[in-house]
Amino acid sequence: LVPVDADPDAEALAAAGAYLREWVWAKLRKALPAGAKTVYLSPDRALCRLPWAALPGDRPGTVLLEDFALAVVPHAPFLLDSLWPGEKAEQADRALVVG
Repeated sequence: LVPVDADPDAEALAAAGAYLREWVWAKLRKALPAGAKTVYLSPDRALCRLPWAALPGDRPGTVLLEDFALAVVPHAPFLLDSLWPGEKAEQADRALVVG
């Protein structure tokens, strides 16, 4: 990774982005159903500071925001209450929740 006080060049930034994508996003990406276009994230600890939308995308030269609509939510219950107020049980099969 690039130290905070360094003046990174494009190659170092690309390497850091690729590392973060592999370390964090690649594992989540495998669990997404085919055709998913919106991803709600409820990160914890240091992952809250990660610029999710700016991670490298599926195609070279793109960012994740070009592949998915991303929303960061404060916690999982907030997400469930927002998506399915009053009808959680009927819609529960339409969500992938990873802890």
